[in-house]
Amino acid sequence: MPMISFMGYIYLLLFAVLILPSCSSAPPVKREGTLPEAQAQKIESSRQVKEMNQSLLAAMVSSRKAFDHDYKIGPEDLLEISVFEDEKLNKTVRVSSQGNISLPLLGVLRVKGLTANEMEREIRDLLAEKYLQDPHVGVFIKEYRNQRISVIGMVEKPGVYDVTGQKMILDMLTMAGGLKEDAGPLLFLIRSPFLQEGAPGGQKESSEPAPQTLVIRLEALLVRGDLAANALVVHGDVINIPPSGKVFVGGAVVKPGGFPLKGKKL
Repeated sequence: MPMISFMGYIYLLLFAVLILPSCSSAPPVKREGTLPEAQAQKIESSRQVKEMNQSLLAAMVSSRKAFDHDYKIGPEDLLEISVFEDEKLNKTVRVSSQGNISLPLLGVLRVKGLTANEMEREIRDLLAEKYLQDPHVGVFIKEYRNQRISVIGMVEKPGVYDVTGQKMILDMLTMAGGLKEDAGPLLFLIRSPFLQEGAPGGQKESSEPAPQTLVIRLEALLVRGDLAANALVVHGDVINIPPSGKVFVGGAVVKPGGFPLKGKKL
């Protein structure tokens, strides 16, 4: 009997060691490589914003030359005018507040709203009409007039920027350091009712009391590269990029009301 009791004890011990642990509840299996949906969306949004910021510089560089070529001369611009046939006609002049300049032989000329190429042709035609045969005229914009543009909202460096020369939305977004990760998909360009773009390159006083608001989709501007969305900015403009969520727009817009901004699902 003692031997049987001892062997029974051994069998009972082995049963407890080998069988009972398998009956206990297994620990939860940790799944590798899965993220909560909210975190995954945040990572995807961050990636898309980084891609948009990288597109800013590339798009700005590709379009910069064309925009400079079409720059409209305005008050306070400093112009360097050269005539190859007669150095006495070479002159550096600043455009008056009325948009005029004064040149030897030609007197007072209105140049506001002209491009450099258009101004060259006009001076060349006037000189050829009375003074020189087939003159060669060059116009170089030495200094551009100052403008103040505000960039607010979800950009890295919001603020008021003093800029010179003709600037586009891409220029201003680049100066503001690009978009933040929580930037919404829309950009609002707000223009004073008293400074609206008029006939060739000029500005005129508007009879509308409400400011103009242009709504631009950042996807079109930065992802699809739609340069038509890269609008010209003028003195006093405000660029606003609201955060993801919802924003209400009123005033002189085509569709006033609430715009849902549900992240950056492109």
